[in-house]
Amino acid sequence: MASIINASTSSGIVQTADTSGVLQLQTASTTAVTVDASQNVGIGTTSPGSKLEISNNSSGNYVVSAITNLSSTGYARQLFNIGSSGANGQADISYAPGLFFTIGPSANDTTTPIVFRNNNATERMRIDSSGNVLMGTTVVNLLVDLHLMLMEALQILE
Repeated sequence: MASIINASTSSGIVQTADTSGVLQLQTASTTAVTVDASQNVGIGTTSPGSKLEISNNSSGNYVVSAITNLSSTGYARQLFNIGSSGANGQADISYAPGLFFTIGPSANDTTTPIVFRNNNATERMRIDSSGNVLMGTTVVNLLVDLHLMLMEALQILE
């Protein structure tokens, strides 16, 4: 059970109460938002498993979380903080039309690489903290890199 606030299509606001510690907001008797006893918030789910869980059961459609800056000259940014206010590391995804799209560590972290993985979580590419782009390896190998550069140069000359 849950304490429910329902925006009914026939009776206006309908409230029911219990002592479960769960709160549900409904429209037309369908639960839209659930706050459980652990303060986990679920949108589209009645049993959220994390602080914020957004669910949608719609085949062929995206589940979208939008960050919108209504200013035509503004930026949009999603922060990922470790520690209070990112004291132990911060990464972000940022977008400024015509200027940049960035992803990666942004504060209090000078060593974390950006890693690209395929669907079975196998690392395929990384950009290390020195800016080296590594594919098929996690270590800079100057001999391999030099060999590949020479092979490309020779192909151009042919």
